[in-house]
Amino acid sequence: MFDYKFLSEDAIEKDEFLIISFEKLMFLNVLGMRQPKYLKDLKLVRDRIAEINTLLHDFY
Repeated sequence: MFDYKFLSEDAIEKDEFLIISFEKLMFLNVLGMRQPKYLKDLKLVRDRIAEINTLLHDFY
């Protein structure tokens, strides 16, 4: 399901490392969240990203 192959798709290779996308990193964080404070923090990040996206869309 969400294995190494999934995470490494479209990853950037740098030296001996694979750098996964920000979206996949956030996705992994969401899967591991159990505490209400972390969920609240994630919602704040989500809302801020949506706000920035709207501002950029309106600007361009």
